[in-house]
Amino acid sequence: MKYDIRITAEEMSALFPYIKVPKTHLEVIRPRILTRCSVVALLFLVRSIVIIYYPEFHCFSILKEGLANPELVMKVTQIRIALAFIISIVYLYSFYQNLYFRLVNLSVLVVLCALTIGDFQAFMMISSLDQLTHPSVAMIALRFTIVVLLFQNHMDIRRG
Repeated sequence: MKYDIRITAEEMSALFPYIKVPKTHLEVIRPRILTRCSVVALLFLVRSIVIIYYPEFHCFSILKEGLANPELVMKVTQIRIALAFIISIVYLYSFYQNLYFRLVNLSVLVVLCALTIGDFQAFMMISSLDQLTHPSVAMIALRFTIVVLLFQNHMDIRRG
């Protein structure tokens, strides 16, 4: 017994509403998302360069003690750069193909928030945040800026 099952595009969008963002809405928000993604990429690049060439700015306290071993910071940085590259490729592919973009955007936001919270827990365990130097605080501000920009992308996508 053979079944000839054909599902229309409208039925698929009703069954799986989060596969695609509506095309009309995506065309409206595309320039904003691309601008924010460019700024996020630039901020990641700045953070990576600073951490590679000036690891003491990444996590350094007023007490002139590094909060972490510089070799360990470099290894973690290399792993995070690779992770950021892979996540960026998945994010941009999902964005350009409009395939599960809502889910990918939310997943990237959750991963970035989890990494940020994990770093703050490490800072709090080793030293208090009021002992951080100004460059270290600036690096933390860059990370928060990235989270805010990706959250704005998420809010734009949800409105559609």
